[in-house]
Amino acid sequence: MGLEKKFVLLLPLIIIFLLSPPISYSAYDYFLAQSGIVFKHSATKGIFTSNINFYASKCELEEDFIYFTNLYSGSGIWPMLGFSISPSTAEMTLTQITSGRIRLNIMAPSGTSTTKIYLASKGAPTKTPGQYETEYDSSTKVFTLYADHSLFPSQAIYLSWEQLNFADHLIGGNWFTGFAEFYTAPMGVTAPALIILTISLAAYIKTQNINYVIGLWLLVGVGIEVFLPGPALMLGRILMILGIFVLLLKLILGTRATYG
Repeated sequence: MGLEKKFVLLLPLIIIFLLSPPISYSAYDYFLAQSGIVFKHSATKGIFTSNINFYASKCELEEDFIYFTNLYSGSGIWPMLGFSISPSTAEMTLTQITSGRIRLNIMAPSGTSTTKIYLASKGAPTKTPGQYETEYDSSTKVFTLYADHSLFPSQAIYLSWEQLNFADHLIGGNWFTGFAEFYTAPMGVTAPALIILTISLAAYIKTQNINYVIGLWLLVGVGIEVFLPGPALMLGRILMILGIFVLLLKLILGTRATYG
């Protein structure tokens, strides 16, 4: 067997080993904000908390807002999102966030609370609660909602940028996310990356055919991109890009071998 042919056979294994470390390290690009986390960023502002787990690559506290970068909790990434509530006795609880909706619970002992959400390039929500006074400032990209707590101290707020689908009505759209998160959150993408690496090596050694490995990367990549939460999303994209790259490289080398 010629040296060039041996190199072509070993090339997929070399690529797998070279790219497995960045795939694993991508788990640490995000931190997990667990349910029950509490932020009190200013003496004049209320509390921000969450009863769901979510991921973000950065958290910044300013006088008026708590900002999260690349916030993710099961469906789509928000590049930038900021929360603020006043007065200081009020509490805002994040109960759901997807690519097209935000659910909050606003608690205040009495009076009127002011909830502000920095939406970056997302724009104003298409659906807001009709019983509240709301406004959106396109220059600051801040959506503001005023809630009267005279009768009900706790009030649920729902903002939407999309139509509810059947899964939303049937099961809330979050059952699979919770199941997947339970098995992937403890080790980020390290465990899935090592599993995929092992399966890829086994498939290639068994078949000596890179086509099976390419198919595996593409299928698993799409599955992770669609379903798995948090930093594992990066693993899905890397696998899809890797599969396409190796496929193109195989076609180029095959063409050269034919006409060389």
